Amino acid sequence: MARSNQYPPSVDPGAPVEPPAPEGWQRFAFGELLDVVERPVVLDDDKEYQLVNAKRSRGGIAPRERLRGRDIRVKSQFRIETDDFLISKRQIIHGACGVVPKELSGSIVSNEYVSLRPKSSLNIDYLRHLSFTSYFQACVSLLEPEDVRATFDQAFRAFSESLDMLLPDPRALPYVDDLRWLGKIRAAARARFRDRSLDLGDCGAKVRQLIEESVTAEGIQILVKEVSLFGREFEEKLEALKTPEARASEMEHALRHEIHVRLEETPAFYTSLRERLEQIIADRKLQRIDDARQLELLQGLRAEARDEQGAAQKIGLSEFAFAIYGVLEEGPLPQAGEPDIVYDESRKELASIIQEAIDPSTDIIDWATKEDVQREMRQSIKKRLRAARFGDPAKVEAATARIMDLARARRKR
Repeated sequence: MARSNQYPPSVDPGAPVEPPAPEGWQRFAFGELLDVVERPVVLDDDKEYQLVNAKRSRGGIAPRERLRGRDIRVKSQFRIETDDFLISKRQIIHGACGVVPKELSGSIVSNEYVSLRPKSSLNIDYLRHLSFTSYFQACVSLLEPEDVRATFDQAFRAFSESLDMLLPDPRALPYVDDLRWLGKIRAAARARFRDRSLDLGDCGAKVRQLIEESVTAEGIQILVKEVSLFGREFEEKLEALKTPEARASEMEHALRHEIHVRLEETPAFYTSLRERLEQIIADRKLQRIDDARQLELLQGLRAEARDEQGAAQKIGLSEFAFAIYGVLEEGPLPQAGEPDIVYDESRKELASIIQEAIDPSTDIIDWATKEDVQREMRQSIKKRLRAARFGDPAKVEAATARIMDLARARRKR
């Protein structure tokens, strides 16, 4: 039986099935179009150097830290220049390659990289395009930073507006495939990053039709659709993504959206989730965990977020009382899976008492716009906090304000 782990997780093994080449096109080997270049650097201990790396999944060339020569452990270094095609020898199997941008010209890399220089017969813009188009999902990942998305969207809008005005003029036809491809990437980025500014409704009717028809024809509707973290379609979407890296990215941003939406309703619970989410992301960036482990940990957070009501019920509280308990505790709630979880019984009882006291007021229509009702609610909360000797007047006032904020947030549900 073949080994199941013969390839790294980010690799979709097997020979790619290529469509027939357009008439007049020719096939070339890399060696016919690119030359290996080496520009050795003798490190100066006191000089500062910019280091770079090639991001996996065709993520391009990105800056690392700036270090003085004395602090660079690997002394065999080489200078790179604008439009070099840089390949990581060890990580190329993960798609770690890209064209060096102008702003990173003069940076250095170790001999773990190989620099290739295009010959005059190869258009550098085509090579730059090619280095990013091998994996659709990798292109979507490139748009994660907001500033990159904004730049991409500005260029896309200008391109699509021009094409929408030209169509159906035959002169526009050579650009239609590019529009479809970029439109699918934009739609997938909108869904993954919950970015409403990338809505397809802003495009012209002819452009929208081209993109929608392409999405349907290729059967990738689920990849360009924003789905609920807890819906059946979310599992379907994860299954459609080919790598643990892409699945983890989808999970991360779905969790971020859920936390953002629910944070005001149960601050302590979702603040704890957010902190652990950020720790998982940080651990992955520092390579303390791999993509598969990151996805596993994110699945655990998703399970906890899904079971907020269950977490409350396990300790005998309603969801609202559980949120109030989080205010009273003034710290992160215990994490699921922790041994010997202990909840303060007096605080649990106080949380339930406060909810029972203000529940009738929250049933009043438009109570949040009626100052007299809100004043009675504040007085009721303060009375019970003082009776429980919760703290000094400033502490009571702060807790009362936060509990009122909870009530308003939950009213919007």
